[in-house]
Amino acid sequence: MLGLPLHESGKGCANLVNNECIIYNERPVFCSVNEYFHVFDLKMKKEEWFKLNEEKCKELQDQEKEGG
Repeated sequence: MLGLPLHESGKGCANLVNNECIIYNERPVFCSVNEYFHVFDLKMKKEEWFKLNEEKCKELQDQEKEGG
């Protein structure tokens, strides 16, 4: 998952605890939606990128709620 450590269950990010990112202030560039969009030449509209990221973030949060 983009170089992030996986939860011990193998699902979701190990840095998502109680539905919150525990490394938010030091997160990698690919976790910063706006910065990632500008750093890399993504072949989509910014609104599409934000929507896709929101969907994936919710998936990770759901996995964490289910116990990883």
